[in-house]
Amino acid sequence: MKLKLFTVPGQVMHNSTRRIVLQGADAIAFVADSQPAKRQENYKYWMNMVENLKMNGLSIEALPHVVQWNKKDLGDGATAEAVAKMRAENKQPVFEAIAVRGEGVVETFLALVDLTFEQIDRTYLLSSKVGLDRDLFIEEVRRCLVDPPRIEDILPPRGSGGQGGAGGALGGSGVLGGSGESMPGASGAAADGTLAGGA
Repeated sequence: MKLKLFTVPGQVMHNSTRRIVLQGADAIAFVADSQPAKRQENYKYWMNMVENLKMNGLSIEALPHVVQWNKKDLGDGATAEAVAKMRAENKQPVFEAIAVRGEGVVETFLALVDLTFEQIDRTYLLSSKVGLDRDLFIEEVRRCLVDPPRIEDILPPRGSGGQGGAGGALGGSGVLGGSGESMPGASGAAADGTLAGGA
């Protein structure tokens, strides 16, 4: 199995590129900016992602996705409330990050890989037909990363909902899937890029 990752900036001029990248996405990591001044942009980027998914015949509900709030150190009380609200809604795993320090990035990625494997396994029966074990696959991906955390410290227990473990967080902007009328958590997420995973 191969993992292919793509990231796309959120600026208007990159909209057609984002739409093309989303065509083949198996999952999305939406990276929001925690800075108070970026809240409206976060929402606009989320809605743009949702619209691009619809134009490709996809929806956020159908794709594995996570939300990462990057630049946690630059957020305020309202940002913390928005993150808490998204986690309470339990629609997707939500992480906080300070990407320039490498905090929360690996946790976000591994959570997304785990969700993606689960969905692909339901479709292609990787576990039963090929013998590809989910936990071993995630562990192998984790080992490939620089300074990797222990998988049991970052992934939530199976069937417990999706908050992410060890206080993990995602920051920045990224998309792995999405559709809906509004961004979860009310304040939205800023999309500096789109991550699309392909199996």
